[in-house]
Amino acid sequence: MPNVSSFRAIAGPQPIVLILGSMPSVRSLERNQYYGHVRNHFWPMLAALLGEALPEEYEARLQMLKRHRIALWDVAMSCTREGSRDNSIKNVRPNDVPAFLRMHPSINTVVFNGRTAQNLYNRFFDRMEQINYISFPSTSPIPTAHCRNLNEKLNAWEGLIPYLPD
Repeated sequence: MPNVSSFRAIAGPQPIVLILGSMPSVRSLERNQYYGHVRNHFWPMLAALLGEALPEEYEARLQMLKRHRIALWDVAMSCTREGSRDNSIKNVRPNDVPAFLRMHPSINTVVFNGRTAQNLYNRFFDRMEQINYISFPSTSPIPTAHCRNLNEKLNAWEGLIPYLPD
């Protein structure tokens, strides 16, 4: 199985929310972009939740997150994985998420983008008392039993709105 590595964390000044994924897809790694697969729901969903038009350029998408004080990272720093599916992730080396949270004490909410991100976090780290932890369905375009399409995922992710700045 190929060994893959994630990207560096994305954070602007004083982030208050950290969204954690598991590991970028093969397409995201090829493009060197978080949620770089055109069918992934992450960017259209976040733009809708933030009340913004979806920026075309990747750097503008990152700036949108930073304006809204959202940081972005993955639980896994590296792993072995065949393809892009989370269920094939093995031999995980985690990013030091607790150190990132200590370096950014303004973060009060950690959002897990899917069950795998939550399970990996729980496997490697203890939860910090001062942090709210929320899990939402994966933004992957692959339907799940509970969220079959973008609208259902968007409805679930609306739970993020109370944790965002006004």
